[in-house]
Amino acid sequence: MEYRRVVGIIYNKKHFEIFKDSEARYAILEYNDEKKEYHFPILEDLVNIIDGIIPKEGLQFMQSRPHKRKMKKYRFKNFVKIPLTIGTVLLSTSLLLSYVNQEEIDAIFDYISINDKTELVASSNNELVDEDLNNYDLGTLYSDDISSIDPSLLSSDNKYYTVDELDKVITVTNTAALDELLGYQNVTVDQITERINEKQYTDEYKNSLIDFVKTMDTHYNHEVDFRIFFENLKTLIFRPFPKSEQTENNIAYYDYINNVIYISPDLDFNNEYDMVIFRHELGHVITSGYFYLDNGYRIKKTFFGKHQDGMYTNEALTVLFTTNPFLDRYSDETKENMGYPLATNIYRPVIQFMDNYSLAEMSKTDIYYFTQKMNKQYGSFLSATSFVDKVEFQINQFYNNDFIVLEQDSHYIYEAIADIYLSFGITSDMSVDDLNDLREQIKSELNLGVTNRFKQNLSGVDDAFDEYIENLNNKKTR
Repeated sequence: MEYRRVVGIIYNKKHFEIFKDSEARYAILEYNDEKKEYHFPILEDLVNIIDGIIPKEGLQFMQSRPHKRKMKKYRFKNFVKIPLTIGTVLLSTSLLLSYVNQEEIDAIFDYISINDKTELVASSNNELVDEDLNNYDLGTLYSDDISSIDPSLLSSDNKYYTVDELDKVITVTNTAALDELLGYQNVTVDQITERINEKQYTDEYKNSLIDFVKTMDTHYNHEVDFRIFFENLKTLIFRPFPKSEQTENNIAYYDYINNVIYISPDLDFNNEYDMVIFRHELGHVITSGYFYLDNGYRIKKTFFGKHQDGMYTNEALTVLFTTNPFLDRYSDETKENMGYPLATNIYRPVIQFMDNYSLAEMSKTDIYYFTQKMNKQYGSFLSATSFVDKVEFQINQFYNNDFIVLEQDSHYIYEAIADIYLSFGITSDMSVDDLNDLREQIKSELNLGVTNRFKQNLSGVDDAFDEYIENLNNKKTR
C-alpha cells in the first residue's frame, strides 16, 4: 500500500508526519528534527492524535468558533524508539490503520493484526538524514498525489454508484445514477413546492423553503439537481436541539443520516444571519442524502465522498453555494463571516477562477470530481488532493489548540492561492504598484471575518508575489 505525505504537525511538543493511502487510512510517524530520523510514535500520542486531530465527520455549523472538542487522554506504557529509514516496511501495529469515518477509538484495535503488514512505500532517496528539514520537502519522498477521482468513474460501463449488498446501501458518486435508481431524470420547482406545501411545516418554514429553492434554481440557471432534496423532503424533520446543545452558537445543523435539521428554539426568520445558517443547512439537504428505496436499499450521496475526505472543504463550498444567490439580502457585516471564514476565504478564489466547475455541481457530484476539475484548472502549480488535505488540517487547527500545522504546509496553501491570482487574476498591463495593491487585497480577503487570535500567516502570498515581481523586473531589464 502506498502512502503519500499529507501534513506535518507539532503535537505534545513533538513533530509528527501524517500520511494517507488511497483508502483514506492514515499513518503517523514521529520525526526527530535533531537526528533527522523517523520513529514509531508512542501509542498514547498515536491514539490522542486519532481522537482529536484526524479530520472526521460530525462538524456543526456554528455562528462563531465552535466549542473546542475535548480530547480523551489515554495512558500507555512507553517502548523503545527505533530509527526508521526510507523504504522501511512498517507493521500495522505501529501505524494508525484503517481509521475511516467515525469508528470509536476502541474499534481501531479491531483492525490491528500482528500478521497484517502495511508498507510505507518511498523512493530509495536516502539523503534525508543529511538534509535540513526546514529546507527539505518531505513530500518529494512519497507519491505526490493519489488519483483524485474514484477509478470507477473512468470505466466505460460506469453507473456512478457502488452497491454494498451486505448493508443494502447504494453509494452514489454522481446523480446521473439517479436516472436509473429513482426512475426519473429531473424534478421541477413546482413539484418541490407542492411537496413542501403538503408537509406539516409552519408557514414560516414553508415560505423559507420555497424561497430557498426558487432563488437557488434561478441563480444557478436551473443547473442544480434537486432530486436528493426532493427525496429528503419525504421524511425531513425540523427538531429543536437537545437542551444540552441549546447554546447561542447552535443555530441549525443537518443530520443527513437521520434526515433531521436541528434548530435553535430562538431561530429568527427575520434575522439575516440566522437565515445564512438555515440556508446553509438546506444546502446540505441538496447535496447529502441517506434514504430508502422501495426495494429496501438505501441511497447514500454526500459531497465529501466515500472516505469522508474534505469535511471543511465541504462546509466552505456549501457556504459559497448557499450564500452567493442571496448576497443582495445580506449586509456588509454579515458578508464578512458567513460561516467557516478561514476555509471559505481560501476556497472563494479557487472557485472564482475555475471556468470548468460550477457550485451547482455540488448537487450532482462529490469532492473527487471537484479535485479532478481543480487539478485540470490549476494542476501546473498545485496538487488538488494535497491542497485539500492540507486545508483540512489547517482549518482543524483553528478549532483545536492541541496541535500546530508546520509552516511549510500552511505556506503551501497560501502560496497556491497567490499563484491562482497570478495565473488567472491579473492583466499584462498591471504595474508593480497594481500587483502590490492586489497582494494586499488578497491578504485582507484571506483574513476576512477572522478574529485577531486566528489571523493567518500569509508569507506564502508574499513569497509568490515577490518572486513574480522579481521575474517581471528581470524581463524588463533584459
